[in-house]
Amino acid sequence: MRKLNSQSAIRNPQSYNSVLIITPTQKEKEPLTRVLPPDVIRICGIGRVNTASFLTEEIIRRRPEGVLLVGCGGAYHGSGLSIGDIAVAESEFSADEGVIDETGFRSMEEVGIPVLKKQGVEYFNLFPVNATLADRLFECAQAEDLTAEKGSLITVSATSGTKQRADIINKGIGALCENMEGAAAAHICLKYDIPFAELRGISNMAGQRRPFDIIAAMTAVGKVLRKFRD
Repeated sequence: MRKLNSQSAIRNPQSYNSVLIITPTQKEKEPLTRVLPPDVIRICGIGRVNTASFLTEEIIRRRPEGVLLVGCGGAYHGSGLSIGDIAVAESEFSADEGVIDETGFRSMEEVGIPVLKKQGVEYFNLFPVNATLADRLFECAQAEDLTAEKGSLITVSATSGTKQRADIINKGIGALCENMEGAAAAHICLKYDIPFAELRGISNMAGQRRPFDIIAAMTAVGKVLRKFRD
């Protein structure tokens, strides 16, 4: 799998306060309003389609200087993360686009069909994030004494209901956690040259629905955001 480390060709936002902060659901937003004004955080809707359509409209309407997607995520076993910890995306992998045959999952790169072509570069399942924003988020998490990791995140349409399914999805990728929106947001921001970053609080282990603690996950995210906007 090719490694994409940053949106190196996209300019950085002039101010961290100018970055559009989005989250998928009201349940994820509510803990954040304890540390940030409610109007600072926009709800994009759960899943790829809601996120892609919301961001496209926002970019056309007011073209933000950057986009930060925050929410909860299910940590993969072996990631070193637990409930209440932080995952910062270095890239996003779209795990649903491709072909499943008798050999298993074959990515769009293996199939040979890119989902986006931009400035002579073909993109398949893997999308970059803005390294400057990612580094800033990671530094903020460390400053708040949170356990945090940087790495690839995986986007799925159906989250893993068993550990076996989680292991299958993450095979050969080595991602930190899974979510339902990140790759769509990264795709749209790359298409329109908008700096993008993603921050996930761990609410559960991938493949295990219990325990599930969205409050702990988003409280940790809120601490990072407060520092991020200082």
